[in-house]
Amino acid sequence: MVTQKKRVKDEKRSFLIETESLGKGQFGEVFKGCDEHNREKIYAFKVISKEIFKKAQMSDKGKTLERELEIMKEIDHPNIVKHHETMETGSNY
Repeated sequence: MVTQKKRVKDEKRSFLIETESLGKGQFGEVFKGCDEHNREKIYAFKVISKEIFKKAQMSDKGKTLERELEIMKEIDHPNIVKHHETMETGSNY
């Protein structure tokens, strides 16, 4: 079976992200992908829609989401996924 992938780009880099979700949480969905030019290095991409982000910021969940992003940036542990960078596309972060 061939896994469908889509290309996601910003000004600096281009990634190939599988369209099948690894999991879903309160603020977003996680997908497996790789750098388009170095396909050996695999990443987990957490995709948060801008619409959900805006709704969260207008409610009590906004502080929870901001705190989650802060924690992800600070953590450096071999058993916990590391935050590498934040990208913005037309409809997602």
